[in-house]
Amino acid sequence: MDKESRKRWLRYFVVFRGLSWMPERIAYRLASRIGDMDMRRQTAWAESLASGLRLAFPSRADSFIVGSVQENFRMMAREVLDVFYLSRRRVQDLGKVFLSSGFGALEQATQGGQGTIIAMAHYGRPIMLSTALGLSGYKVGMLSQAVDERNPTLNPAEQTYLQYKLRHTVAQAGGRWITTMDNLRLLYQALNRGETIIIMLDVLEPVPSKRFEAPFLGGIMGTPMGIVRLATRTGARLVYGVAKEQGRVVAPELRPLPEQPEAAMVAAIRELEKDVLEAPWQWWQWGHFGQVWRPAR
Repeated sequence: MDKESRKRWLRYFVVFRGLSWMPERIAYRLASRIGDMDMRRQTAWAESLASGLRLAFPSRADSFIVGSVQENFRMMAREVLDVFYLSRRRVQDLGKVFLSSGFGALEQATQGGQGTIIAMAHYGRPIMLSTALGLSGYKVGMLSQAVDERNPTLNPAEQTYLQYKLRHTVAQAGGRWITTMDNLRLLYQALNRGETIIIMLDVLEPVPSKRFEAPFLGGIMGTPMGIVRLATRTGARLVYGVAKEQGRVVAPELRPLPEQPEAAMVAAIRELEKDVLEAPWQWWQWGHFGQVWRPAR
């Protein structure tokens, strides 16, 4: 294991796993402090986040930009800590760690027996939504990147961590795990059988002709056409999902969307916009903002 891999492995499996055996309030407070240290060390990424925020909020003061970057680093450290609590989450955590008002939107979407796509963004602490759903009795699958040897871009320690993260996330969610490097017929089959699958809506699509575009933050967001294509071909309904963070705890939520796939996707991006305007620092994608967003012509 090279020096960088060993450093990352110690961070995940010694520091954060060690924190997870402490009382939760103390552990999450210490994770936030690690986030502060990360911001001071990762100056290039901090500036990338700040650049994205300035592009979206050109009139906001520097104090808003710096504060949002700092809160983003803190949240991301708490999200890592979530991973090492996953295997110990139980039904008793509903109402304590997971402050949900219910998942009626999912019940409504599945009434006809068709599949359901939960379109959610890299906002807040996403794995907590699938965990809350699983603990509430809903089996939920997910589409993710490959985190094994098929994905050569991952550092070995990062690969080990992501495998651990997704294995425990899927175990709590109770559904099937499909990766972008699997045969995507599995995804169509799952939706045709009436299953529920979480798919992230705010990932980068490098080919302009394959982007689905919708208004977002005064400009245009370009996302992959995949969700719309899946819903169109399978008849799956879309709902919007989010897991807003509130310090140690999270507020998982599902919101209904229109039946027509393109209208549903536009509405999902509008829901993300509302969440971003409410708490900009909870969106993960500021460092890539210029790649998923362009000014309106």
